[in-house]
Amino acid sequence: MDTALVTGAGGGVGIHISRQLADARYQVSGLARSERSAAALDRAGIRPVRLDLQTATQEQLAAAVHGSQAVFFAAGVGFNAPVATLEAVDRDAAIRVFRAAEALGGRRVILISAYGTESGGPEGYNTGWWKHYYAAKHAAEQALMASTLPWTILRPGGLTDQPGTGRVQLGTHVPFGDIPRADVAATAIAAPATPASAGHAWSLVSGTAPVTEAVAAAAAGQRERGAGR
Repeated sequence: MDTALVTGAGGGVGIHISRQLADARYQVSGLARSERSAAALDRAGIRPVRLDLQTATQEQLAAAVHGSQAVFFAAGVGFNAPVATLEAVDRDAAIRVFRAAEALGGRRVILISAYGTESGGPEGYNTGWWKHYYAAKHAAEQALMASTLPWTILRPGGLTDQPGTGRVQLGTHVPFGDIPRADVAATAIAAPATPASAGHAWSLVSGTAPVTEAVAAAAAGQRERGAGR
């Protein structure tokens, strides 16, 4: 798999995904909302695609997805963004990107979600703005799960800008913790290289297992538990 599209390519996790893909010799396209963001992506060796997820048409999204074998949805608003903007990006835009990928067929999709989304958010994060945040994330996850796409969902814990360690813990029952954005990106990129990771949603925090081993072990473990039921 050597072509990829990254939404939120200039954001905290998205820029790490974009750069690591480029370093791995992928042909990378990144969505850029502004000229400044587009120029930064271009300097990093990433082909910028000028598109605002809030206003993009389904046809524009299909054109952006076309030609990419993998789609990494890493777009998301910042804390306390207007709820309408939150829902437009984290929910509606995500769903429209998934639909575009599904219509084109065969695209591998990796969604960067948030820790605790499956249960409405961690304790203490189910009121106010956070309630809307986790509802938007949950809707995006459900739409992807209901699609015919080969997908992987990652739900990282607290994001930091510390240097990546290359070691993580992921699975369906993982205690909350922090994780560098660089390690979230590395895990996202490892998913398409592990076919058995398709169809799984995992929480993700810093740990002791090398990224590729952690992804392979989580996929193998869930496959074995499924066979034993």
